[in-house]
Amino acid sequence: MPVTRTPVPRVERAGMPRRSDILEILGGPEQLAMHLQPVIELSTGAVWGLEALARFPGHPQPGPAAWFRAAMGAGWGPALETVALCGALDVLDDLPGDLVLSVNLSPTALLKPEVTELLLDASPERLLVEITEHEHVSDYERLLAS
Repeated sequence: MPVTRTPVPRVERAGMPRRSDILEILGGPEQLAMHLQPVIELSTGAVWGLEALARFPGHPQPGPAAWFRAAMGAGWGPALETVALCGALDVLDDLPGDLVLSVNLSPTALLKPEVTELLLDASPERLLVEITEHEHVSDYERLLAS
């Protein structure tokens, strides 16, 4: 019988961001550095988009995945994702008009009304949402409807 394991990280353990660090980042997207990674059409080599990647400058660097895991473990996962989304959307207007901006969101964050509103208030035709693989999707119809 397959076992589904949902890890619950201890936020204060060595190498993980502290709760106080996460709370500081939740203060707003200006606490993050957004890195833009080119998305390339392999057949032509042309850049067709940029993926927004949140980084956490000035803090211990266990890596972005650890920050999002720690925030999820503390019950603040969607809030941190929303802050990162705001940081990504802040750069959208500065990009050339022919480029798409790709953002990563968990199913839980994507179902939050405030996240849907942020996405729709931006330029939805220039956004690509990648649903992260870190949590189980229990209702695909609801997720697609959001």
